[in-house]
Amino acid sequence: MIILKIKTKSKEQGITLIALVITIIVLLILAGVTINLTLKEGGIFGRAQIAAKNYMEAQEKELEELGKFENTVNDTINNVTLRISDEKGLKDFASEVNGGKSFAGETIVLQSDINLSEEENWTPIGSEEHPFAGTFDGGGHKINNLKITSEAENIGLFGYSTGTIKNIGIESGKINGKTNIGAICGCSTGLIERCYNKASVTINTTTTDNRAGGIIGQR
Repeated sequence: MIILKIKTKSKEQGITLIALVITIIVLLILAGVTINLTLKEGGIFGRAQIAAKNYMEAQEKELEELGKFENTVNDTINNVTLRISDEKGLKDFASEVNGGKSFAGETIVLQSDINLSEEENWTPIGSEEHPFAGTFDGGGHKINNLKITSEAENIGLFGYSTGTIKNIGIESGKINGKTNIGAICGCSTGLIERCYNKASVTINTTTTDNRAGGIIGQR
């Protein structure tokens, strides 16, 4: 009787072990399916990633549109009519002023640093005949590699200004002229505010009738 009881118990244990193994196998299969459904491209995790990406893109677009709206409001309040962000924009602005548009009562805003390394001989913005009469706000940005060599008067980033030039720096360059030479403006009867210059300024004449300065040549 004792032997028979031991055999019965062993059989029961064997059945229990088999059931346990089967249960583990089923759980592993289910886990594998769950992981597959979660991680594959169209799974829960994949869809969550896509949703998060779409949300971030929507947020970025909303912030971009909000920034544009803010700029539009500020431009209206401050009468900003032109924003410049590259060399071409600065050259086009210079051409407009030198062509006779004074920008009186208008504000021009520089939105980034500008490198004039490819401009071998910069044409100053404005002349005595066609002065700049608006407000140029450099926004704390700087101009690199400003190069000018000229026998004319009123030489600088700006040639002649009756308006306001502010918040702009000349970081590097070489300026050579006859008279009224200044890195920011050759001749200004207006305002120059919070500007600086690191470019060299040289007078290339021996006459006594010459005026030059790091910022302004003549006021």
